[in-house]
Amino acid sequence: MKFFRPLFLLAFPLFFNACFFGTDAADDIKELLDASKPNPEVEQRLEKKKYTGEKKYYYEDKKIKTIIRYKDGKRNGASVNFYKDGNKCVETEFKDGKKNGKLTWYFQNGKPYRVITYVNDKMQGSYTEYHHGGAVKFIAQFNNDNPCTGYKEYDYKGKETDDLKINIEYTGYNREAVSYRYKVSLNHPVKNALFYIGKLKDGKCYDDALLENSLYNTGTEATIDVPVKAGYYYEIPVSIVAKITTNTNVDIALHRNYTINTKDK
Repeated sequence: MKFFRPLFLLAFPLFFNACFFGTDAADDIKELLDASKPNPEVEQRLEKKKYTGEKKYYYEDKKIKTIIRYKDGKRNGASVNFYKDGNKCVETEFKDGKKNGKLTWYFQNGKPYRVITYVNDKMQGSYTEYHHGGAVKFIAQFNNDNPCTGYKEYDYKGKETDDLKINIEYTGYNREAVSYRYKVSLNHPVKNALFYIGKLKDGKCYDDALLENSLYNTGTEATIDVPVKAGYYYEIPVSIVAKITTNTNVDIALHRNYTINTKDK
């Protein structure tokens, strides 16, 4: 069976959609993020001195902008960025200079926007986003920064929406390729999707090392061409993996086992 390479690469989703907070807040957050990025010279100096304590940064009006905590020259404990009104914007837990624990973004009303769990700077476990009113919007799962199955999405009233699923359907005979063609798609619209022949790690999580071939991908759909010979029919088991960027800007993984049967075509 012949497979094709994808036409595009899937971009990793942004942790933060600035427009969600409005223009002014987006400007504030960009300034906050710039202030909280590690400065190599400062970090190296603090590590060399094995500094233990807090470093504080302020807005021009002297209001607190960022607090970063260190132990023996490395970030340890909670580092916090604040909106200009004094409310928390982002709180990140560190251990030995790496993100370990929760990273929590907040709406300006003080309610959580996103809560992401990290182990040694890699997303591990749950990734939860909330509606502005406080209800859960979606929960995704990650392992070592790779997306996993188990994605759940909810409306603002807390009602769970339909799960994403992989659909496979026969679309006809391809005379040029002398093959039967099958379309691989999803049951709901998404931003991007890539489909592969392969497996998920432990049956749950995306892993490049377990992918055998990529299908011919076009946007959010893919095709499988099954070469045929006159007088023969085929039963071909396939294991399809999908790496998807949802409309909520998060990557997830899906899997489906399917047997292609050409007997009745």
